[in-house]
Amino acid sequence: MAGSSPSTQTPAALSSAELKKAMAALEAGDIAGAAAIVDALQRRVQGDPRIYMVAMRIAEAAGKPAEALQAARLAVKTAPHLGAARMDLAMCLARQNQFDEALDEAARAVRLAADDINVVDGAIQVAHRAGALAIAVELLPRAIGLAGPGNTEYRRLLAGDLATLGRADEALQLLDQLLDQDPDDRRIRESRARVRQSAGNTADAAADWRVLCDRFPEDAAYRFQRAVADGETVRTQPAAVAEALFDGIAQVYERRAVSESRYHLPKAIAEWILAAYPERRLNVLDLGCGTGLLGGCLGQIDGHLIGVDISAGMIDVAGRRGLYSRFHRVDLRDALRDTPDGLYEVVAAIEVFPYVGALDGLLSDALRIVKPGGQLIFSCERGGDGESDLVLRSSGRFAHRRQDVEALCRDAGADAVEAHDCTLRVEGGRPVAGFWIVAHKA
Repeated sequence: MAGSSPSTQTPAALSSAELKKAMAALEAGDIAGAAAIVDALQRRVQGDPRIYMVAMRIAEAAGKPAEALQAARLAVKTAPHLGAARMDLAMCLARQNQFDEALDEAARAVRLAADDINVVDGAIQVAHRAGALAIAVELLPRAIGLAGPGNTEYRRLLAGDLATLGRADEALQLLDQLLDQDPDDRRIRESRARVRQSAGNTADAAADWRVLCDRFPEDAAYRFQRAVADGETVRTQPAAVAEALFDGIAQVYERRAVSESRYHLPKAIAEWILAAYPERRLNVLDLGCGTGLLGGCLGQIDGHLIGVDISAGMIDVAGRRGLYSRFHRVDLRDALRDTPDGLYEVVAAIEVFPYVGALDGLLSDALRIVKPGGQLIFSCERGGDGESDLVLRSSGRFAHRRQDVEALCRDAGADAVEAHDCTLRVEGGRPVAGFWIVAHKA
């Protein structure tokens, strides 16, 4: 599409109705029909950046990122002073994890169209994808001014970003104002509860969680958070808590985890698996597959690589790798319960059990679906010798004592257990201690 040779007609020959027809076809899922319309327009009209902007969207929908980027660049080349075209390029780059150039293009777009709410909103989205929250905090007041006093979403986003940057007092001031305007706004009260909790104001956080529990008694995540804020002993975390967390960070997870937190465990475990199966003939179940980091480190295998995750956002990112045979969006406890015996040479659960809690029953179910001679491989955050067998950290993750987990593996039927101490990641400049286990099935 983007490479077609147009005629010499002027942009004025192209009506917006023709482009709307292409977009309507795309929104209806008719990618081929939309592409045909744009191809015809490219042969007839020259110099209109809107054609390339629509072509970019069609190429993305067709799973052709290189063509999408080419079309976005042609739109900018055709109209370098059009803020909307530069913003389309910025967002296309961000969706392909080319964050430095994406941020540069977003900044240019805002300079060209500082009063265009769509451009400013796009720049905020790019900043969030890139994990550049300081830039988002600079842009959000402009978006708030453009959107008007009735908009609460930008102020809620600003509060969340301020809290993440450690500016909890400013965040809470914003959230208090929003709740004064609308005490029944569920998302804002939830945001305030989280900010209060992360700032150590557990009593105030518990008050907010109690309000939410009263209004939504069926919500297991709210009940869990209220119990934590009240200081109750909790041993399991509802899947909905992890689902909300990872859906919210799916697009920036790899940048934060690998680049900023130095999370390299999937690589180490993939190397262990490939050393054990040098011919790559094996079936792997990747529990809590996330964005598919394990699959990316394993590469192509002669067998099935199945991903399980509760987060649709994470599965969406993992699917772009083209390495997984299929995905199941389900709570891993349900996945284990419903899977027949002896299907996989390897069942892996990397950085999953810290978001689950108690492992009673999970390990025996996981080993049950491992083939004889296969392995269950998983990681945990490490609890101290002086702590109880299971501790919920302020991070919201559970820590397990290594000796207890090794004993649970043997009780679950493991023939042999290997344990490897490691640093899982770096948070706030401090290493997070952990370990990973290889439980062998006889």
